[in-house]
Amino acid sequence: MSTTTPPTLFPVSTTLIVTAAGAFACGVLIGAAAMRTRDPKSASSTDSSSDSSSSSTPAQKMVPPEPATPSTELTSELQPSASTSSSFSSHMLAASSSVSRPSASPPKFYLIIFNIAKKANLGTLLRSACAFGVHEVLVVGQRKALQTFGNKGTVQHLSFREFDSLPLLGSWLKEHHIEVVGIEIIEGATSVSKHRFRGDTAFMLGNEGTGLSKKQIGFCDRFMYIPHAGNGTASLNVAVAGSIVLHHFSEWAGK
Repeated sequence: MSTTTPPTLFPVSTTLIVTAAGAFACGVLIGAAAMRTRDPKSASSTDSSSDSSSSSTPAQKMVPPEPATPSTELTSELQPSASTSSSFSSHMLAASSSVSRPSASPPKFYLIIFNIAKKANLGTLLRSACAFGVHEVLVVGQRKALQTFGNKGTVQHLSFREFDSLPLLGSWLKEHHIEVVGIEIIEGATSVSKHRFRGDTAFMLGNEGTGLSKKQIGFCDRFMYIPHAGNGTASLNVAVAGSIVLHHFSEWAGK
């Protein structure tokens, strides 16, 4: 009985394909192993070289823009010329001269002593004159007749100027541009609270019983009175009235 050899299931070409596939798989495995075993120094040198190349170029700094410089023409237009400045100064001087201003020194005020009989009133008036800053006490007549009872030692702090008569006093007052204000309840008199003082002023007070005489009234430039809130009296004591007026002027003059 003869034995029959079975036919080959895979031809020769199939064997070659399997062999080639095995070789390709081996090559892939060998390449992967080579990538894993690559020298790390070379990789770091490559990375550092890329970093150095990128850092070798300095970063560009942001420089703020310079402020714009005004042109010469604009600057010359904004700055006033010398003629303009002088013209402006002259206008300012003219304006300031037209505005009335108080003098450098405060206005002076004076107390006229004439026809006051009681020494107690004279002493009180002198005391008030010293307290409120009267510049001088103008005495008409003999000074030895001036009684200073009640002045409390203020006479030594006062300045006195003596005149023999009212006309002589009047000439001196006009020479020094001093206004005379009489203290009297009379027609045309202004309340002391509303009176406007004008400058250096001398105050004339009347007699305790009769008030200002006709001669004294003709001597005064203006008149003022002290308003009353009550009706129990017709007038104030001459020393009290004089003290109130002197205080008002002192406040106005800023003493």
